[in-house]
Amino acid sequence: MENDLSRPLLSVIVPVYRVETYLPKCLDSLVGQTYADLEIILVDDGSPDRSGAICDEYAARDSRIVVIHQENRGASQARNAGLDRATGEFVAFVDSDDYLDFSMYENLMKAVVEYDADIVISDFFVILESGVLRHSSGLQGDIPLLQAQEQVLADRLPSYLWNKIYRRTLFDGIRYERIRGFEDLQIMPRLFRRARKVAFVPEAGYYYNCLNLNALTATFNHVPELNVEMKYGMFVAWKEHETVARELGADVVGYAENRAVKCAIGALVADRAHSVLAPAEREELTGYLESKKTVVVSGKHRMLKWFARHSTVLCRLYDYGSFVWRRYRAKRNKMTSRT
Repeated sequence: MENDLSRPLLSVIVPVYRVETYLPKCLDSLVGQTYADLEIILVDDGSPDRSGAICDEYAARDSRIVVIHQENRGASQARNAGLDRATGEFVAFVDSDDYLDFSMYENLMKAVVEYDADIVISDFFVILESGVLRHSSGLQGDIPLLQAQEQVLADRLPSYLWNKIYRRTLFDGIRYERIRGFEDLQIMPRLFRRARKVAFVPEAGYYYNCLNLNALTATFNHVPELNVEMKYGMFVAWKEHETVARELGADVVGYAENRAVKCAIGALVADRAHSVLAPAEREELTGYLESKKTVVVSGKHRMLKWFARHSTVLCRLYDYGSFVWRRYRAKRNKMTSRT
């Protein structure tokens, strides 16, 4: 299928790992987009099932599809590989167990032209055991840039990768960090920091699948060691929020700083219970907290900070209780809402 040279090329990057059950529906929703000027980059991240073969089958049928096969390096590195290969003026990201309405990218690319936007955001649907729930931002059109930036920094505007398209130049010199689970939360402030204009479309075109038991967001609730890495990743993300907020002089510096401090404490407690982090990561956490002695946190977090410094047993007891609570909450959220 030939591209319309009058319309910008959109590169869609899809990390693929252990999704053979969901992948065909995802790819069908991409090749069937009414906005046909796509470069679809499938990054097979060493998947042990038939996912890589399915990618090759679709590529044989559609010349817009490019397949990259690599050893398993995680979703962040898969997205980076896709970015390195992308040639479109704009880029988008899709999780391979999700799918899209056929008109999603048509709607977002129209907003790019109408508002000359660097980032365009849409509403989305969440697929739960109880049904499909729509998430609505209540926003439409373009809004003041600083307002959009502060909403991202304060986590009032979700930092999901997949309900947005981005001008590719925003990623010049920026790549996803190799952290667990919160690479979207970590990178989004920097992208919005570079943007000149942000626009919203009210149409919900993306279907976020919460039913895949192989997804990282599902498995970390059952693997305490993985949860340590997730907590560290969340700290890295909120530390970046704090950094960007200070650069912008935004009103949400204190909020981002407080979140980063709490995440650092939580990561240290979990690591003392399971000893997972590298020495450099542990030193980063302790050094950050040492520099934030004056930040006021709750009595609970002051207690946890003491646990992390003085008692492996108490850290393990607290971590076990948190583990039980996370599993309960994950089950409840799977039935209701995770947005």
